Amino acid sequence: MGNNAAYTTFERQVIETYNTGKLDESLLSIFMEEYRGTDIDSGGSRGLLTNDGKDVEIVIIETMGLTPPSKPKDENDDYQREEYYERKYALYRMISDRFDWR
Repeated sequence: MGNNAAYTTFERQVIETYNTGKLDESLLSIFMEEYRGTDIDSGGSRGLLTNDGKDVEIVIIETMGLTPPSKPKDENDDYQREEYYERKYALYRMISDRFDWR
């Protein structure tokens, strides 16, 4: 088991800062660096969304200058949905790996 509480705090911090319009790559990097080498665990996610409907992974991907995958055209299509989440989490993992999140 990883540190769920740390992820809960991180998620809230990122979403709230994004909503103020002040989140940029430099600030996000500071937030993520705080958890370097820790077992921060997304099991602590509360499913928070930004005011414009983005989850924390999409916020991280966009803030780090990457293009997130397009949402599935048909949310009921298991293949499309699975492809979307695989692409999204691959980008997210690529970023979190830079900070040695375990």
